[in-house]
Amino acid sequence: MRNIDVIYFLNQMEENIRIAKREEILEVHSRQKKLGDDVDLKIIAKNTAGFSGADLENVMNEASLLAARRNKTQINMQEV
Repeated sequence: MRNIDVIYFLNQMEENIRIAKREEILEVHSRQKKLGDDVDLKIIAKNTAGFSGADLENVMNEASLLAARRNKTQINMQEV
């Protein structure tokens, strides 16, 4: 394995760990919320690189507010 391959591999591992951590944070902040079947927290975690825990909490809260404005009883990916 060349050095560049090792660096790429390690970077991918680190990014996968970051995604998993963001997904865990999203799970915590969505516990009290009704999520639709189409909501995939892993996809949201992948698309929120660089977000802090507070930012992720705000994403879920804003999605909740948007769903309420649309008279929905649950959050769908459209709101997120």
